[in-house]
Amino acid sequence: MTGPLDGIRVLDVSTILAGPLVAQILGDFGADVVKIEHPTKPDGMRGHGLDKDGHPLWWTMVSRNKRGLTLNLGNPDGAEVFKRLVADVDVVVENFRPGTFERWGLGYDVLSAINPGLILLRVNGFGQTGPYATRPAFGTLVESMSGFAHLTGEEVIAAFEDAGAAVAPVYKPSELLDDPQVTAIEMVTTVDDEDLGPVRMQNVMWRMGESPGSIRHTGRAHGADTDEILAESGYSAEEIARLREVGAV
Repeated sequence: MTGPLDGIRVLDVSTILAGPLVAQILGDFGADVVKIEHPTKPDGMRGHGLDKDGHPLWWTMVSRNKRGLTLNLGNPDGAEVFKRLVADVDVVVENFRPGTFERWGLGYDVLSAINPGLILLRVNGFGQTGPYATRPAFGTLVESMSGFAHLTGEEVIAAFEDAGAAVAPVYKPSELLDDPQVTAIEMVTTVDDEDLGPVRMQNVMWRMGESPGSIRHTGRAHGADTDEILAESGYSAEEIARLREVGAV
């Protein structure tokens, strides 16, 4: 099944969690997304959250509709492979701390010279400039600094109580899955996973009338498609073997 982004090619070199989710949505709507991981240090998302029989459940969802490639961007040979891949893609999604791509010789000035039409999406908590740019950040930190946590903890609750605000039950995850509204709008769907069998997961986030998107497969094993992807970019089996020997893939 194709989607509205069929033919769009994406390199996902981001990790927990906003960047990979962006790339997942692009894949849901038909883009060819390649998830890049370090050859010996798999993405942290593989160890995040619950697992079943050693298989990470969150990974099966957030890395669905992505092919897997191992590549060491900090290795000069790996960086050259990345540049070669960039020549033929439309979007790169990354969320390293600002300056990391530049340190590897992969800044936007370099990548856009290779591919002038490239879109480089950089996802980080405090932006690319300013005194906080290199700080790590997650949603809870932003809530605290924005004042949202303070308001929610005091003033907002009091206002809700005074206004007789609407209420909802506090669910366990299993109860949410069986909620009649969730079932009616197909918010959760079942997808076959090659290791786990049928897996229930969040459906495509929104479904457009003429092009609803689809889940074609769950998250892949570490580097599962490396040889295939490199071969598509013109690398021979001998060249791929050499890249493995030097730790580039």
